[in-house]
Amino acid sequence: MMRHSPLRHAGALLWKRRPLHLTFFVTRRCDARCDFCFSRGRAAATAGPELSSAEIARLAPSVGPLLWLSYSGGEPTLREDLPEITGIFARHCRPVIVLLSTNGLEPRRTAAAAAGLLAAAPRSTIVVKLSLDGPPELHDRLRGVPGAHGRVLESLGLLRDLAAREPRLEVGINTVLSAANQEIAGEVFAEVSRLDGVNTHTLSLVRGTIPDPALGAVDPARYLAAAEGLARALREGSSRGTGSLGRGSRRRRTCSSVASSPKRCDAGGASSPAMPGGSTSCSTSAANCIPARSSRCDWATCATTLSTCGPRRARRRPGPSSPRSNAASAGARTSAT
Repeated sequence: MMRHSPLRHAGALLWKRRPLHLTFFVTRRCDARCDFCFSRGRAAATAGPELSSAEIARLAPSVGPLLWLSYSGGEPTLREDLPEITGIFARHCRPVIVLLSTNGLEPRRTAAAAAGLLAAAPRSTIVVKLSLDGPPELHDRLRGVPGAHGRVLESLGLLRDLAAREPRLEVGINTVLSAANQEIAGEVFAEVSRLDGVNTHTLSLVRGTIPDPALGAVDPARYLAAAEGLARALREGSSRGTGSLGRGSRRRRTCSSVASSPKRCDAGGASSPAMPGGSTSCSTSAANCIPARSSRCDWATCATTLSTCGPRRARRRPGPSSPRSNAASAGARTSAT
């Protein structure tokens, strides 16, 4: 079966009039206890109940065609209906890529989730990203689970076997850079480069309100050096890739600039996030956001998207009387997901 082509999104990529990338935080439940996780750091009162598959089926048609659908959490594989949810988006949004970010703590559950996504979206490329933040002792401590590192490698083995039979499956590693591992980032990159079956390696910067604020004290210069080092390894052929942080030095400099100052990262010109309860968050204002369970809710025309967010539209056409702020210009093209 022919895969969806990214070329059909060329016009939307150029004009950015609708979101092409939906990051769906499908659950806040998680079997890890990461002290750098912004999802754990948010107040439980704001979580709300998870959207049911029936509610998602009502909302998905409003999203429109997607280049990229990302699942995050919490731990997305804890949702047993994830394949059903993927089938809903496959029918209505036809994503070119479906990305599953997982801690890989339950190898069989991880492999089963990947197989379910492959079956549910037969024309999409499925990318599964496993978390690996350092050598065994450090990774286990950061994830709050003894033996976590070994379980990730076991998950990698199962996914590697599945990818050998299914060419639409790509397997990657994501490393969250925090104060605990910023000094050994090079060692982490070297470890990942030696792993068989890994297509890509991405680097994420710890962010948001987290349980242990000390882990957020990342030296921006170290972050920039780590990101540039991973990009250099890609160019030299000694690493599998850098993903979203490897697409250009401008993005790495932007993230470093935001990290080194109190500027707000105004992220996602062509990207939109959705929380487990269906709410979306606008980097400018959420005043006009309609609750997801309302019959009037429409994800594609929510105030969070570029097409309808007045302040964002104005920012794209600055005039002499409305200059851009430093924060807006720094973050206008940076993805927070």
